[in-house]
Amino acid sequence: MYAGSRGGQLWFAVVLIALGVIFLVQNYTGVELGNWWALFILIPASGALAAAWAAWRAGMHPVAVSGPLVGGLVMLTVAAIFLLELQWSRVWPVFLILAGIGALLPSLLTRSDRSPRQEDIVSRG
Repeated sequence: MYAGSRGGQLWFAVVLIALGVIFLVQNYTGVELGNWWALFILIPASGALAAAWAAWRAGMHPVAVSGPLVGGLVMLTVAAIFLLELQWSRVWPVFLILAGIGALLPSLLTRSDRSPRQEDIVSRG
């Protein structure tokens, strides 16, 4: 995982606990998930979202935040499509929306109150 990243460890732990609870409920109640394997897509999705959150909190460049954020949202969408057994032919526009959000996010995430970091100043000059 991420060395020294409590946020990444937390997300990973929460996803594993949620997966365990879902499988336990499925075993005891008889409720069946047709595409249960799609739950494992949530593991890298949570890692990507945790990376986006860590990058945001660290004050990194908005592109470093928006990439993992949109990637995590795409993986969440794919997992939801499989788990809910939705038709790809009806849901595909969601990916266009996510791509548009990914293109728009860097400008929305730019903090006007953020002072430039030293490495930003050095790389410009």
